[in-house]
Amino acid sequence: MHRHADASAQASAWLTQLARREEFRAYYQYELSVAPGWKVGGWGPWSFRDPRVVRCAACEAAMRPLLTISSGALDGSGWDPVDDRDNDEDIGIQIGRSYEMQLYYCPLSFEHPHREVMQ
Repeated sequence: MHRHADASAQASAWLTQLARREEFRAYYQYELSVAPGWKVGGWGPWSFRDPRVVRCAACEAAMRPLLTISSGALDGSGWDPVDDRDNDEDIGIQIGRSYEMQLYYCPLSFEHPHREVMQ
Protein backbone atom coordinates (compact mmCIF):
# COMPACT_ATOMS: atom_id res chain seq x y z
CA MET A 1 0.00 0.00 0.00
CA HIS A 2 2.83 2.38 0.89
CA ARG A 3 4.59 1.68 -2.44
CA HIS A 4 1.40 2.60 -4.37
CA ALA A 5 1.11 5.93 -2.53
CA ASP A 6 4.75 6.74 -3.36
CA ALA A 7 4.25 5.94 -7.06
CA SER A 8 1.08 8.04 -7.15
CA ALA A 9 2.85 10.99 -5.53
CA GLN A 10 5.76 10.68 -7.98
CA ALA A 11 3.41 10.58 -10.98
CA SER A 12 1.50 13.59 -9.67
CA ALA A 13 4.73 15.57 -9.15
CA TRP A 14 5.93 14.65 -12.65
CA LEU A 15 2.66 15.76 -14.27
CA THR A 16 2.68 19.02 -12.29
CA GLN A 17 6.23 19.73 -13.47
CA LEU A 18 5.32 18.95 -17.10
CA ALA A 19 2.20 21.12 -16.98
CA ARG A 20 4.35 24.15 -16.15
CA ARG A 21 6.31 23.81 -19.39
CA GLU A 22 4.88 25.69 -22.37
CA GLU A 23 5.70 22.96 -24.88
CA PHE A 24 3.81 20.39 -22.82
CA ARG A 25 0.74 22.62 -22.59
CA ALA A 26 0.73 22.97 -26.39
CA TYR A 27 1.30 19.21 -26.80
CA TYR A 28 -1.53 18.46 -24.38
CA GLN A 29 -3.94 20.81 -26.13
CA TYR A 30 -3.21 19.73 -29.70
CA GLU A 31 -2.34 16.03 -29.24
CA LEU A 32 -4.20 14.81 -26.16
CA SER A 33 -7.21 16.93 -25.24
CA VAL A 34 -8.81 18.52 -28.30
CA ALA A 35 -9.68 16.07 -31.07
CA PRO A 36 -9.60 17.73 -34.51
CA GLY A 37 -12.35 17.47 -37.07
CA TRP A 38 -16.12 17.51 -37.12
CA LYS A 39 -17.92 16.42 -33.96
CA VAL A 40 -21.33 16.29 -32.37
CA GLY A 41 -21.69 17.47 -28.77
CA GLY A 42 -18.66 17.68 -26.54
CA TRP A 43 -17.08 21.01 -25.68
CA GLY A 44 -16.42 24.06 -27.76
CA PRO A 45 -12.72 24.60 -28.54
CA TRP A 46 -11.16 27.94 -27.67
CA SER A 47 -8.19 28.95 -29.75
CA PHE A 48 -7.65 32.67 -30.23
CA ARG A 49 -10.48 33.77 -27.89
CA ASP A 50 -10.76 33.48 -24.15
CA PRO A 51 -13.24 30.80 -23.04
CA ARG A 52 -16.71 32.13 -22.37
CA VAL A 53 -20.18 30.80 -21.76
CA VAL A 54 -22.43 31.06 -24.82
CA ARG A 55 -25.82 32.35 -23.63
CA CYS A 56 -29.24 31.85 -25.19
CA ALA A 57 -30.60 35.08 -26.67
CA ALA A 58 -34.16 34.13 -25.60
CA CYS A 59 -33.64 33.08 -21.96
CA GLU A 60 -29.95 33.63 -21.04
CA ALA A 61 -29.40 29.92 -20.28
CA ALA A 62 -25.92 28.51 -20.83
CA MET A 63 -26.03 26.89 -24.26
CA ARG A 64 -24.48 23.52 -25.16
CA PRO A 65 -22.40 22.62 -28.22
CA LEU A 66 -24.40 20.78 -30.86
CA LEU A 67 -21.99 20.54 -33.80
CA THR A 68 -18.42 21.56 -34.62
CA ILE A 69 -17.61 22.01 -38.30
CA SER A 70 -13.89 22.02 -39.03
CA SER A 71 -12.04 23.37 -42.08
CA GLY A 72 -9.96 21.06 -44.20
CA ALA A 73 -9.10 17.41 -44.16
CA LEU A 74 -7.96 15.14 -41.35
CA ASP A 75 -4.28 15.59 -40.57
CA GLY A 76 -3.09 11.99 -40.14
CA SER A 77 -2.69 12.35 -36.38
CA GLY A 78 -3.65 9.71 -33.86
CA TRP A 79 -7.10 11.26 -33.60
CA ASP A 80 -8.07 10.26 -37.13
CA PRO A 81 -10.19 7.12 -37.55
CA VAL A 82 -7.95 4.19 -38.47
CA ASP A 83 -9.75 3.73 -41.81
CA ASP A 84 -9.08 7.37 -42.77
CA ARG A 85 -5.38 7.68 -41.89
CA ASP A 86 -4.17 7.05 -45.44
CA ASN A 87 -6.84 9.29 -46.97
CA ASP A 88 -5.50 12.84 -47.35
CA GLU A 89 -8.41 13.99 -49.49
CA ASP A 90 -9.49 17.54 -48.73
CA ILE A 91 -13.27 17.70 -48.27
CA GLY A 92 -13.45 21.27 -49.60
CA ILE A 93 -14.91 22.94 -46.50
CA GLN A 94 -13.31 26.26 -45.52
CA ILE A 95 -14.61 28.21 -42.50
CA GLY A 96 -13.13 31.72 -42.52
CA ARG A 97 -9.34 31.44 -42.50
CA SER A 98 -9.28 27.71 -41.68
CA TYR A 99 -11.36 28.15 -38.54
CA GLU A 100 -13.97 25.98 -36.92
CA MET A 101 -17.62 26.84 -36.51
CA GLN A 102 -19.56 25.65 -33.50
CA LEU A 103 -23.34 25.55 -33.39
CA TYR A 104 -24.88 25.78 -29.91
CA TYR A 105 -28.40 24.96 -28.75
CA CYS A 106 -30.45 25.97 -25.72
CA PRO A 107 -31.00 23.01 -23.38
CA LEU A 108 -34.23 24.55 -22.06
CA SER A 109 -36.08 24.79 -25.39
CA PHE A 110 -35.41 23.62 -28.93
CA GLU A 111 -37.66 26.49 -30.01
CA HIS A 112 -35.00 29.04 -28.95
CA PRO A 113 -32.61 30.18 -31.68
CA HIS A 114 -29.25 28.49 -32.07
CA ARG A 115 -26.00 30.43 -31.85
CA GLU A 116 -22.83 30.17 -33.94
CA VAL A 117 -19.27 30.77 -32.79
CA MET A 118 -16.36 30.84 -35.21
CA GLN A 119 -12.84 30.20 -33.93
